Amino acid sequence: GNSFTTDYHVEDIIRPSFPFQKCMMDEQYLFGFVGDDPINDEIWEIIKEGYGEQSVQMQLAQAKIQMGATVIDQAVENLNLKGLTRKNFKTSGELESYVKSRRYMNEDVSEELPGLCGAVQISKVEGGKYHIKLRYDDDYYDEENQQVPTPRLEVVDQLERIPDYEPFEMYETSGFNYVMNVIHNVILRRETGNPKA
Repeated sequence: GNSFTTDYHVEDIIRPSFPFQKCMMDEQYLFGFVGDDPINDEIWEIIKEGYGEQSVQMQLAQAKIQMGATVIDQAVENLNLKGLTRKNFKTSGELESYVKSRRYMNEDVSEELPGLCGAVQISKVEGGKYHIKLRYDDDYYDEENQQVPTPRLEVVDQLERIPDYEPFEMYETSGFNYVMNVIHNVILRRETGNPKA
């Protein structure tokens, strides 16, 4: 008879489109919010529903039922899929101090600071206008932890004949596109007063 094997990847198990895949692979489980604007709570609730620690564990359990525990355990064998946890920062300076600390993602120190997937800093200015900052690691010289493309390079390489998909994939797998979409939808609902907008 015929036999076949199927390779399952994390993105197949957690979600068909897994926006925080790179963060999970790099063990960057914290998602930060700067300031105390109540919009942060609305944004976090949406992120947590799909990719928070409890949600990811429920999705893994459901996948084990559907695909078999052995298959799932093998697919995630060397991964610690915890899901995202919220981290609050009072100011952008506090966020900067956190990621620049010598303890940040440094396994060689006793009290290592966990990795940050990304962070949102948002505030309403006036008349339906908002000031939004998405904070992601774009350090070109630190490829292992780089989450989004660096703005220091040319956008178009004149010598290339085919599209460069890597920047798009970085925005997708870091959660950048997903978070931006969530923010836009939350603002739209707030400003229109329509919960279905």
